[in-house]
This record gives sequence, C-alpha cells and structure tokens, in this order.
Amino acid sequence: MKITAFGYFVFAACCTQTLPAATVGFDTPGDLQNNFNFATSSGINRYTQSSSGGVGSSGSVGFTVVSREDTTAIYNQSSFDFSTLNAQLSISEFFHVVPLTSSSSGSGQYGFTTLEVGFSTQNSTGFGHHISGNEFMSVGLSPNATTGDSFYMFETTGYPSGGSVSAVWSSPQYIFNLTAGNWYKLTGTFRNTGPSTYSVSGAVDNYGADGLTPSGNVFAFNNYAVLVTTALASDTAIWGGFLADSANGTDHLDMFTIQQVPEPSTCALLGLGAAALALYRRRK
Repeated sequence: MKITAFGYFVFAACCTQTLPAATVGFDTPGDLQNNFNFATSSGINRYTQSSSGGVGSSGSVGFTVVSREDTTAIYNQSSFDFSTLNAQLSISEFFHVVPLTSSSSGSGQYGFTTLEVGFSTQNSTGFGHHISGNEFMSVGLSPNATTGDSFYMFETTGYPSGGSVSAVWSSPQYIFNLTAGNWYKLTGTFRNTGPSTYSVSGAVDNYGADGLTPSGNVFAFNNYAVLVTTALASDTAIWGGFLADSANGTDHLDMFTIQQVPEPSTCALLGLGAAALALYRRRK
C-alpha cells in the first residue's frame, strides 16, 4: 500500500507540473527581432521595439504604421509538440488600451484585431486567413464599434485549403469594456482532445495603469471544442505567436509568454517507473 501511494504521489506531482515558461519581455535590445519571425499581410512589418512604454515603464513593442493590415510575430526559439492527446499549450501577452479613434485609419473597426495569440503549423505564415495551406488556432479580441471602449472575444481556426472558421462571442452578454490607459493580459490555452477536436479557453485580466497591479478577470470562456484538421491536431512541431492590427485599440504590447504542460502519457510512464523503483528497493 505504501508503494502504491508513493507511485501515485509521483504520478500526481508530475501531471500537475508545467514546463518552464518562455517569456520575452522586450527589455533587451534585439528581443523582438531575434526571437520572432514576421508574417505580414502586405510585406510591411508593423512592429518596432522600444526601450519604454511597457509594463512598469519597461521595454515594449509598438507600431510603426497605423493601418488595417496585420503582422504575426512567430516565436522562433522553439517549436512545441501538440500531437499527443491532452497536450496543452498556453500563450499570453500584455496589451495597453488606448481610446478607439478614426475608422479611416483602421483603428476601432469591428472585425479588426486588437490582439490575437495562438499557434500555427508553420513558422512563416502566421495567422493569415487568406493563405492556402495555413493551419492555425488562435484566441483574440476586437473592438465592437468604431468608437468607445467595448470589445468582444473570438476564437479562430485556419484550414489548409485557405480561409478560416471563427467562433465569435459578440452577443450582448459577451461584450465587455476595457479602460483606456490600463494594461490587460490576453491568455489563450489550447488542449488536444482527440484526432479531430481541441478545447480552448481564453481570458482577459486587468493589470491596472502600471501593468503590475492585478485586479481580476474581465472576461473568460472555457472548453469550446472545434473540429480541426487531422494534421493540425496531430502536429509534432507547432509555433506560437501573436498578431495585432496596427494600433487597433492598443498602442503597446509586452510580456509575451508561451508554456506547455507535459502530456499525461509521459507522466504516467514516469509515475509507473517511480513505483517500480520503490518496489525494487523494498524487495532488495
């Protein structure tokens, strides 16, 4: 009985452990250019790294051009394995909210992304809906009007034939307000739930004017399962990243973080191995 309990303890401890998170704080020169590839919708990289403007007045990512076009920044330091049942990946980033202004510049338009986090099967195509062969999953938020401070959240899946399917939380009960001048963290968590499905949860949390003062969750959804292609749900090398339409409700981004949870099958093997070792030592 003691052996069984010991094995279960190791199994449980392993299964609740997450791998170390990779975080890019954009405080060191070259953080943006060295850690990301850029997939642009019109050939122009709209991101620039600044030594100020970030969380706690630290370094940040800003925008060089204000337009409707987007750029996906793809974290290139490591790929992640999404092929195993219950494999889980969590991606988050901070964004600083500014008032939504001119619709002619692309800022404040319904349907244009403020910030989107997710992953793609390729490290060069990003979350572009129009690109044939581009498979991705993402969670994001956009303004719901040309002026104001209200936003809605969405989840998007891209397919190899081109195009995408979006689940949009835009009914009145899912529209929420964000305070201009505050920092918020957008988090998307993705889990492989089978050969053709996955679950996703998304959350927006308030971190105050300095980005260092958490004051609670603003909006969240959980366990929304969507059919995806077999290739996407079984890919052993997927790439995380973020996308923002230029200055569409935000002027600075900061603290990109990506983290994977070990799959249960690995935990089970380690737990069984520990139990076997304990049994061997007792018999000896």
